[in-house]
Amino acid sequence: MADRKSVVASSSEHPALAVPVPKSLRLPRAMLLGLTVVYLALGEYFVIRLAEQSKDTAAQWVETRVGAIVAALDRLADRDRNAAVVAAALPEVRDALISAGAAGAAGAAGAAGAAGAAG
Repeated sequence: MADRKSVVASSSEHPALAVPVPKSLRLPRAMLLGLTVVYLALGEYFVIRLAEQSKDTAAQWVETRVGAIVAALDRLADRDRNAAVVAAALPEVRDALISAGAAGAAGAAGAAGAAGAAG
């Protein structure tokens, strides 16, 4: 131990450093390392927890939106079906649909015949 140099700088070597330098930190390095590891582990835990919570929240949001879209499409289909049932039940509307369908079919047949004769 006698050959070990002193940690305290002498005033002849460095006059500005007359204050003794501590041999080690107040907290040992192992304790600082342990605290750092605990800090990083807690940080990782909360980041993972936040990511899971965000994923769950996004899944719930998408689920509610999909449910709303499905309900809107169901209402639209019901309204169209009800309108078709009411329209088919009215004799004037039924006759108009039949005549429009027959006129459309005759017009399509006439156009096809004209195209065949031109070819």
